[in-house]
Amino acid sequence: MDARSRVTRWALALACKKPAPRLIPRSGDCFSVRLTHTSTASILVSGLSSKGVSGDCWSGQSFEWPCSVPNERLGEFEFAAERYWGLTGLTYHSGAALLIGEAIGWPRIPALQRRLRQWLFNATTRIRTDRMIVLRACYDETNEVRQSPLATNHPALLNIDSGTVLRRLHGNSIWSHPNFRRSRIEIDMILDSWTATGELRKHTTGYVLEPIALKAIADYQEAERKQRTSQTQAWWTIGLTVFVAVATGVQAWAAWKSISK
Repeated sequence: MDARSRVTRWALALACKKPAPRLIPRSGDCFSVRLTHTSTASILVSGLSSKGVSGDCWSGQSFEWPCSVPNERLGEFEFAAERYWGLTGLTYHSGAALLIGEAIGWPRIPALQRRLRQWLFNATTRIRTDRMIVLRACYDETNEVRQSPLATNHPALLNIDSGTVLRRLHGNSIWSHPNFRRSRIEIDMILDSWTATGELRKHTTGYVLEPIALKAIADYQEAERKQRTSQTQAWWTIGLTVFVAVATGVQAWAAWKSISK
């Protein structure tokens, strides 16, 4: 058995310890290995023995023809292994790549990255539950969904709930935030308050934005604009007052110096 066949067999021995089912699970820890030869169809590996590997050959529609490959011919086949780990998947294109990747824990790296990103998100994100921010998120979500051609035939897509609002404000990482449940209750109360004033309408599966919500958002934006203008004028007034005080002080000091001479 040549070196390539030997490495391929080592990789197959490792992969066959965790074979994937025919229906790949959404989350798992398994391998799905295929061997491909230029003169034959692909072989889906299902087992390993002392003489070689066994599996099912591609019939043109599915892997259904039983077949086997002896150890001494393994090096003639192209190797491809789908590695499933948690919610992620990757492909090894050689036996050596599989052995090295498993030795260094390569499949676990994406999962560790997700955990780190989630930890940073949980540590740095303050969930926003301001009443107007919630209404604006409802408006943005409704406006985006209305642009989809599916919304015409599926009006239920326009329904909004607290989960939709939180995802809109903070992204999908919000589902794993430690304060998600409490924040969702607060958002539900805010949505109910907007329903009471007419900006939202309660639906069987959530809330629907009413046209009057546009007026509430416009009034809020106008009030914010006036507040910013007022604050800007106040800072200008303070700046001018300080400037006048400094100028007056300089003039008084100059006058005192001339008198003292």
